[in-house]
Amino acid sequence: MKQQYQILLESPMGPKKGILSLKIENPIITGVFSLLGHDNVLSGILTDTGEYYLSHTLHSVFCSIPCHSHWKHTQNELFGIIQSAYGNWNCHGTLLGISEEGIENSAESCSNLSL
Repeated sequence: MKQQYQILLESPMGPKKGILSLKIENPIITGVFSLLGHDNVLSGILTDTGEYYLSHTLHSVFCSIPCHSHWKHTQNELFGIIQSAYGNWNCHGTLLGISEEGIENSAESCSNLSL
């Protein structure tokens, strides 16, 4: 199953918009977190309680930050915290779409994902 969310990361320098694209092959998760003009590859697991635990690096113009994140979701929303040696950042997002075996369902159209 593939899921895509529009994410808002709450940073000390103001909110940052991004796209979180996940491929879930229970319990393995792979994907990309597109943020600050960079596509950040991620991997992790889906727990028995439906939570996502992910490892990734966030790249910016200034540095690359190794991170871990923990996400919980409702039907159309995602809430998470990104943890790094430099601090923690709260995030939340809205489901853009789900695809499973070639059948796509959308909370809204996924054809225009630009922020």
